[in-house]
Amino acid sequence: MGTFNRERCEALARGVAAGADLKSAAIAAGYGAKAGTYYRHKKRKDFAPLVARLKLEMERGGSADLGPVITDLMEGAQRAMALDTGVGMMAAARMLAEAGRLKQKLPKTRRGRISSVDDMTDQEWAERYGPKS
Repeated sequence: MGTFNRERCEALARGVAAGADLKSAAIAAGYGAKAGTYYRHKKRKDFAPLVARLKLEMERGGSADLGPVITDLMEGAQRAMALDTGVGMMAAARMLAEAGRLKQKLPKTRRGRISSVDDMTDQEWAERYGPKS
């Protein structure tokens, strides 16, 4: 038997790795509900390792703990501000904006995205951050 080279086979393995039973994963992958041909994939010797690899990828990529990333961004912003240059301040602003986006503390824009200085027009920036008269 060859390796998984078809989209449906990998979609089946992804469904099983996500925790679905074989039949539900097969139906979601596009197999017929009554066909039963998806059961042959469970018997393949490369199916279980593929499911294990996909499960590991899901666990690594699905981490909700962004604390270390946010901490690194905050420390990087502090180091960039210590440079006391324009480039350093711009880098610090972007790192702080990213940390705020990850913490979901920045307001949404009209387009549904997290706002940042880059999304503002010159007039919006002047109203918000410009000199107060």
